Amino acid sequence: MDKMRKKKFDVALSFGREDRKYAEGLALLLEPYGVHCFYDQKFTVETWGENLTEYFVDLYRNRARFVVSFLSRSYLRPWPTLEKRAALAEALQRSSPYLLPVRIDDTDIPGILSTLGVIDLRRHPLEFVRDAVLEKLKEAPGEIEPVPDQVQHLLAILKCFPAPVPLSVIKAFFAEEWENIARSLDDRYTLIEDGTIALLSSDSLAPDGVPTLERARLGRHLCNFAFEVGRGTDSSELETQIDNIFASIDWATENYEFELILDFFPQIEKCLKLAGDKNRLLNLSTTTIKACHQLKELPALREKATRMEARAKICGLTWVYQRIGRLDAALQELKEGLELCEAIGDQESILFGKKCMGRLNRLRGEYEESIGNLTTARNEFSNLGGSRRVEVGDCISLLARTYFERAAKLGDEQGLRRAEKLQQEAYGILKDFPNTKDLADCLILEGDILAAMNLSGADSCYKRAKAQISSRLWDHSEVYARACLQLGRWYASKGMESPATQELQSASDVYDRLVEAENVARAQLVLARLAAEKVGQGQVFQQFARVAKSESSREVRLLAWNEHRDKLKQYVGVKRAGGAPDDQYWHGLLRRARENWALKERSRHE
Repeated sequence: MDKMRKKKFDVALSFGREDRKYAEGLALLLEPYGVHCFYDQKFTVETWGENLTEYFVDLYRNRARFVVSFLSRSYLRPWPTLEKRAALAEALQRSSPYLLPVRIDDTDIPGILSTLGVIDLRRHPLEFVRDAVLEKLKEAPGEIEPVPDQVQHLLAILKCFPAPVPLSVIKAFFAEEWENIARSLDDRYTLIEDGTIALLSSDSLAPDGVPTLERARLGRHLCNFAFEVGRGTDSSELETQIDNIFASIDWATENYEFELILDFFPQIEKCLKLAGDKNRLLNLSTTTIKACHQLKELPALREKATRMEARAKICGLTWVYQRIGRLDAALQELKEGLELCEAIGDQESILFGKKCMGRLNRLRGEYEESIGNLTTARNEFSNLGGSRRVEVGDCISLLARTYFERAAKLGDEQGLRRAEKLQQEAYGILKDFPNTKDLADCLILEGDILAAMNLSGADSCYKRAKAQISSRLWDHSEVYARACLQLGRWYASKGMESPATQELQSASDVYDRLVEAENVARAQLVLARLAAEKVGQGQVFQQFARVAKSESSREVRLLAWNEHRDKLKQYVGVKRAGGAPDDQYWHGLLRRARENWALKERSRHE
């Protein structure tokens, strides 16, 4: 209880539960003026686990400059009575006002003399009470220790950030000054938990304005933090800092600190991809490219800027455009990125670009070009050796995927065997790199090949992929959703409705958070198929699904949805088997899938 002995609050609010709206209203009105006000719901964490009788007696007697009590019938309850008695005990020791009553009704409150001056809420609004409290605080200055200058500096820094800041970043920023600041901190100002520090006090306690040079310096410390965390296997800590990092990027842009932007890009690109945050990666990539154009004017930074512009195009814009189905735009950005790499002779980036080109070729249905680019990238990464072994494994895995998709499209059994062999070769390499999502991709591919060949073990591959992703805390990523989707499809093919529904819904939820409309539709389509088969409409569904999944025009696709919806009306009057989904559930699935397909089609033309 030692920390409770400090004079901590300007005002403590005392009220009955029926009058909470008045207390909350006054607390909100006082907050912009920097008044440190005790309102119980703002201090739930602090009171958690405390002996509340002792806590509130100490609070209302020792820890506030004034107590504002809301007098009504509700104030006769036990807890307000306890608070009132504590406040009255302190009031007796003072020659100046301490208990400031606000009357709501005419209930007689024991201990509150009729001669005590009150403000009547039936005559005055809460704004009047706020102004009166502010006047009282002016009349009794200095009871609470002022905020030290160093602490004000810290608060000003924290105020610049939208989220709690890593404590390690703040310590690095203040260096030897930190120990003095830490000694001056108390829980009036900040909340320190889980390795972060956040502004706890009202905004007016934290002064506005941090010099540009300080912001840039703090941004560099945050960039170092991103680099250190980005080297690990857990991206969740970095994700909590994305808002702060983008605040630093905004400062850098406003104040022409372009080199800082270049330092940030490689650290958070992977994190944004895992989170599926296409909009932010698009924003980061375009901002980085603009910064590179500025820095290329400086001879000392020209090569670095060119290399980073290429990376922003290859790893940033190309990835975003692929994810939203704008394959022509992705191809253009990838070509421009490769030209930049060739201009500075960055051979390793050229190889990475060829690998990306092989993936893009496959998405565009250009299988021969895909095989050529991936084979070249694999062979040349092999020649580099060392740490490039993971890139070799990824190239082989992508090559296996290309052979698999071509074989599935052509019904080529020999092609499936070739894909199977390549996948096993890729797994032999990638199993030594469990901290990469490439291993999970390889396991999903193995499951797809086994399922296509009607061999056992596909479900085991998908489960292993899910486990590997979850162990790295990536269960919000696209690769996790894909593992769930493929496992759900496998369960559905075996007639295992319950686990299929669970996996497909998980996939749909993750894709929904990632704004992957087409993949949400795919998961919903399989769920719809299960429902259709349960009510004897499986053949109708399959006929529809073939059209909906084809590369047909938007008009044909939407016609297919309408046709399917109309045919499904036929089963409305048919007696269903027990446990069949009702019409509302069924048509909800169809409506959502139709909307997602329409959204996907629009994005192709934007």
